[in-house]
Amino acid sequence: MSPPPTTTMGRYYSGNINGKFWVACQSSDAMENYGAIVEDPEFRFKSCGCRCMCVPDDEKLYCEDCFNSYEDHIKEVRDETDDDNDTECFEEDESGGNWQYDKDMFEDQGLPFIEENKDLFNKYIESITFDDDDDYAYEVKWTKEEYARTFNDDDKILADLCMLKQIQHFFEKEESESCEWYAEY
Repeated sequence: MSPPPTTTMGRYYSGNINGKFWVACQSSDAMENYGAIVEDPEFRFKSCGCRCMCVPDDEKLYCEDCFNSYEDHIKEVRDETDDDNDTECFEEDESGGNWQYDKDMFEDQGLPFIEENKDLFNKYIESITFDDDDDYAYEVKWTKEEYARTFNDDDKILADLCMLKQIQHFFEKEESESCEWYAEY
């Protein structure tokens, strides 16, 4: 069996752990409720879409891989946006975020949530297995096959529990003080 009732669409996460957020019940920032934090935002150059490591104060920054000068880049940006007052060739990348979950914070907030909800987890999920060769991607085996195809009021909690168990497995296998991943929004 696979993770939760989903469609082919959805948002993914990858890094120290990888997987797919449960459709219609789990947000990309779900682990924030248990102490994970999103790191500083990333930026992309306008027009070309290349990622950039920039500081918003740097007005004359442009993509040196795609343009010969700031003037060339800003001209294309202004042409595309039809805004002659635009002065920046970059913008915050709102397609996702880099997340970090410190082991101490997980032990303080994640583990107690797992323990508090173990009966609910066991009611719906017979087992959860992790692929150690695929960044701990997981699959669940439902206690009843119908749970794999239907939504219920407990899905949000189950989704968070599965991801928390995935993070727990990561910490058990790796000698790391933090678990990090990129999440699509």
